[in-house]
Parts: sequence; structure tokens; C-alpha cells
Amino acid sequence: MIWALWGTNAAFPPSGALRITTPPRDVQVALGGRAELPCAVSDPQAHVRWTRNGIPLRVDTESTAVSPDGTLTLRNVRLADSGTYTCNAYSGSRAVSASANLTVTCE
Repeated sequence: MIWALWGTNAAFPPSGALRITTPPRDVQVALGGRAELPCAVSDPQAHVRWTRNGIPLRVDTESTAVSPDGTLTLRNVRLADSGTYTCNAYSGSRAVSASANLTVTCE
């Protein structure tokens, strides 16, 4: 199976397969600000999980949440929140992922 890489490392499989329709994009946010990383997928029944630098994120906390459409929201960002965020979507035996970098600045 051949998949093409597009934009921010989002893999788009052939038509009909599970795919990320709105991948996350690199973002720069000021310290204490808010970051949103989208992750819309082609299958509304798919489960979306996020990682930062390969480590699963705890979500539904005061500062981190994932909306029903897969968007990751980080509130009151800290310097330690900088890193590579990966959206992983799963549906049955199908899986796809896309990554983006978050940079937190001291402005």
C-alpha cells in the first residue's frame, strides 16, 4: 500500500480508507496562551488519541481537552508544553496519524 505524505506529516491513504481530513498544523503560542490542534477524521466512529513527543496525553483536565471532532485544546500553555503532538485515529483495525509542532514563546 502506498500512501503520500502531505503538509505536516499527515498520511493520506487511498480513498475509502480511514484518513485525517483536517490534520494539525505547526503552531506558535505565547506563554500562558491557548493552542488548538485540529484532527478531523473521515470516520465519525473513529477514536482519536493524542501524544506529545510519543507519550500519551492526559486529556479532559483543566488545561487539556479533546473535543468530539478530535481537536486538542491546550489552555494556559507552559514552556514544557512545547513539542511534537501526534493525533492518532483508530477505527477497527484501521489507524492513521498526523503530527505538528507546538512552540511556546516567552513574549
